[in-house]
Formats: sequence, C-alpha cells, structure tokens
Amino acid sequence: MKKLVGLLVLATGVASAAIPQTERDVLIALYNSTNGDSWTTNTHWKTAGSFNTAGTEAGSSASIRMTPLVANPEVRVYTANLGNNNVSALLAANGTAMVPNISVGATPVHLAVNPAHTRVYVANWSAGTVSVIDTGTNTVVSTITGIPRPEGVAVHPNGSRLYVTTSNGGSSVLVYDIIGVSPVYLTTIDVSASGNTIVDIAVNAAGTYAYSVGHLGVHKVAVIDLSTNLVVTTVQVGANAWNVAVSPDGTRVYVTTSNGLDTIDSTTPASSYLHHSLAVGVTSGNFNSYGVAISADASRVYVANTTSEAVYVLNAGTTAITSTFSGVSGAQGVAISPDGTKLYVTNGNSNTVSVVDSTAGTVLATYVSGSNARNVIVFISATSPQTVTPVAALVITPLAPMTLSVVPNQSLQATGTVAVVANQSGTWTATTSTPWLSLTQSIGAFPGVVAGIANAAGLAAGSYTGSISVAGTAPGGTQTISIPVTLTVNSPAALTSNPTAISMASSYPAGSATGFSIQTGAPGLAFTASTSASSAGWLTASPTSGIAPTPITVTLDPSKATPGIYTDSIVVSSPGVASVSIPVKMSVSGIIATLPQQVN
Repeated sequence: MKKLVGLLVLATGVASAAIPQTERDVLIALYNSTNGDSWTTNTHWKTAGSFNTAGTEAGSSASIRMTPLVANPEVRVYTANLGNNNVSALLAANGTAMVPNISVGATPVHLAVNPAHTRVYVANWSAGTVSVIDTGTNTVVSTITGIPRPEGVAVHPNGSRLYVTTSNGGSSVLVYDIIGVSPVYLTTIDVSASGNTIVDIAVNAAGTYAYSVGHLGVHKVAVIDLSTNLVVTTVQVGANAWNVAVSPDGTRVYVTTSNGLDTIDSTTPASSYLHHSLAVGVTSGNFNSYGVAISADASRVYVANTTSEAVYVLNAGTTAITSTFSGVSGAQGVAISPDGTKLYVTNGNSNTVSVVDSTAGTVLATYVSGSNARNVIVFISATSPQTVTPVAALVITPLAPMTLSVVPNQSLQATGTVAVVANQSGTWTATTSTPWLSLTQSIGAFPGVVAGIANAAGLAAGSYTGSISVAGTAPGGTQTISIPVTLTVNSPAALTSNPTAISMASSYPAGSATGFSIQTGAPGLAFTASTSASSAGWLTASPTSGIAPTPITVTLDPSKATPGIYTDSIVVSSPGVASVSIPVKMSVSGIIATLPQQVN
C-alpha cells in the first residue's frame, strides 16, 4: 500500500451490519484520494460484493473500521495564534517548525483534526471563516466563508461532518459535509436554548451526541442528537463557559467556566443529565479556567488556568484536584500526547508551548509558537515523517541608529524612526528605559518601523545617548537587539531679520504710505514686535506677535509727518534669546542711509 493513511481491519465472527452511507462515502473518498487502484493490496475495495455495494459489506460475517497507520509515526503539534493570524505546525519531538507559520484568517481561536489526520480545521473569529489545512503540505487548501464569528470546531468520528459554532451573540451550530476537498454546507442547528455566543463544541467517540456550550445568556450545555441534528436537552453549567471535552468512553462531559470546571454525567438519560461544579484555580476571585484535556484511560482531567498560570490535575472519578503543575505562563490551551506521557500547554503571555510531564508536572521543554497562541491540538501524522529543513535562527537587523536633535526654544520634542528587518517573518515588541525617550510605535511585524519621541525638557545643551530594546519572535526562535539612540540638545536659536534696516525718502509735501516686509528667522520661535510711542502715526508694524518665520509688515506714512528726518526702530523679541533691533529712518526731504544694529 503506497502511503496508506488508514488500515482496514476485518474481524470475523461479528454479526453483519450495514455500513452507514456516510462511512461508506468516507472509505470510498479515502480510496480515491490515495490512488487506491495502484495499492499493492486492494482486494474487496470498490469491487462487486465489497462495502462499495450497499448491503454486501465484505460478506455476512465481517465488520470494518479504519485506524491511522504510518511507518515511524510522527507526532505533531498545531497551535492557533490569534495574535498574528496564523497556525504553528511543530514537531512534537523537538519543537522544530515544519514550515513557517501558516497564514489563516483573522483571529484564529480553535482547531480540530479529522480522524485520518489529513486535515486541520481552524476557526477564524474576526474573519468569519474556517481555514482547511492539508497536513501533508501544511498549506490552506480550502476556506469556508460567511460564518458569523466562528469559534468552536469539531469533526465527527467518521470524518464526514464538521461542526462550527457561532459566537459574539450567535446561537447556532453549522454543519458541513467534509468528505470532499471543499466543505459543503448542510444545515444549521438551533442551540439558542443553551444561551448565546456558542464558544465550543465536542462530539463523543461514538458519534451519537455533540455538546455545545454557551458563553453568555443562560449558561447551558446543549446536548445534540447527531442522528437528527436536534437539541434533546440542555444542562445548566457555570457562567462564562470556555471549552468542552468528552471523555474517551463517553461517560463524562467536562466544561471549563469562569467558576472552574463543570462535570456532566452523560450516562444518565438525556432528560436528566447530572452535573456538579468545582472551583479550579482560585485567584483573587477569578478562576478563569480555559483549556481542558482528558487522559486516554479517562482517569485524569487536565485544566489550564490562565489567571493562576498553572495546569490542574483532577481525578476523573472524584473530580478532586490531585496535583498542580506550575511553570507555565498564562496557560490557555492544553492537549495530551497520543501516548499520554506529555501535555502541550500554550502560554499566551510568552508566545510559547510548554511540554509538561503529565505525571510529574515538570516542564520538559519550551517551544516557540506564534503570538498569543490560544488552543492546541496534538496528533500522529497521517503520512510518513517529513524531511524538515530546520528553520534558521532569527536574526534582527536595524537599518540605522536613531539620531534626534532639538533646539529648545523652537521645540522640546523630536521624533525619529528606525526600520528593523529580519531573515524571516515574525513579530516584535520594543521597549526603552531611557528617561527622555518614549515610543509611539512599539509593536509590529517584520519588516517594521520602530518610532520614538525624545523630550528635552529639563536637559541642558549637549549630547545624550540611550537605547531601544527590540525583542523578536519567529519560527527560528527569539532574539533581542539594542538600537542606539543619540539626542543632541542645541543652544537656543537666535533671532534674525531681513532686511536689517529700513529707510525711506519722500519729498514735501508728503507722498503716500509705503510698506516694507521683514522676514523673521529661526522657525518656530514665538516673537513680539514693537515700536516706540514717539513714532505713533508715521510708523506701524503688524502683526505685533507671531511665530517665525511669519513676516512683519512695516508701514512708513510721510503724510503723518512734517518736513524733517524721523528715526525709530522695530524691536523683535523672543524669550531667552537676544532681541533684534531694526533701525527705521524716514526723510521727508531726502534719502538717509542707515546701518543695522542689534540691541540686547
């Protein structure tokens, strides 16, 4: 069999039973998608008298099922990174990224994998989509659109159906046929009786019931009969439910809430489900339990608590807390390895995944994920192990230092930017401990721009140095660099004028008024302009205040004077710098030359 993703197990002596059409469709789709005609052994596949023909089921004394089969199985970890809208695909053995983070829709929150482990489904909350990732190529091969705030996703155990919940006030579960390459919408299940903002859904191993949880409203779990797609009952749970999981044997349903963990006994009749609540991870009145996972033998329940930054281990029978695993930062999602020996915990505060010994609680390793990884799934690869080229270590390079300059009486502030690039896609955050420096752009993606603003208030003239720390996260790891920043505080700017003197000659009887324009230098300086009281009438200056380089208009009016020579000056002043005096002379009988002078 060539790269066979499933194994048919024939068990003789089992009572004959017709294979449901949905399961028959899955098996036929498997055969077609893996070029079954070229398999080394394909007896009874798509031949007369096989399960391809309804009612024959490979004879009257056999049953059939499909289980994953690969040589040298490879365990993978996938995380939904809502901080940068992508999914990390890591090798569980060492955290190596199989590919750069896979771009999906905005705000990915939940993931689910099909039973054959060939497809991962990602609910993108803000985008209103579900991305379908092919695990063989780790690329998005299809996208479901038009979903109002999708959040929870679950796949039927036979791989034929996908269930997607609507949140942000939504109260429904959308059902899709996923046998083909592209999902096909089938129907909508009304679960409004369980509240609204349906944040998660889980299906039991038998494929008979699904359990969806409402985050707001009446705070109930809807029990859905998957043979009819109808809600058969609801079960009251704590406020603000987050995640739901079903034990492998189907006897318990676990719901994390803001009050801890609710356990539902699903062995009782559907109309009288029993449940009880347990406070898990009390921290200042906010339990904030989020992710939940169950051991394969159904003996232990693991609850990730974001506020306590811990994973709590509960006895599944008594629901008593037996252990507390610390060393995780902002624990959100939790998943258990196929062999049950390890937990994989997403750390929303540090953009990492902690690998935790499921018995001792020790942190065995820490892997880099994307930004704000929320949920996580772990499964055995459906294909032979990939040859993964290790991702190169992250290298961040600032394209230049930041150089800033201020002239105090013009402006106390100066802004600057530095471009930062890296050898791979990733995100960065910037900080500074320099007292006169703050950041206006302190988070972004590579390539990006770090923007700072210097404030020279209280600083004497001179040169000052500081730095900006840029911490990057990418598939190749993390790196922190320091960008040098230099601030030059200059001496106050001096006032200037052009021209530096004004003179005018007029014959008697007097002519008409003449205007002159004085250009003020040192842009940004606030100034005042004045003349002496004795010149009132023949000499005016306007405006009498402004910001350089606003021009000053000077008017000489000989009609306001008798024959003779008149002198005055226009004084332009600004706080903290020397004033400039512009001599003005007016002669009614001739031209009188003048020289500029500066007064203090």
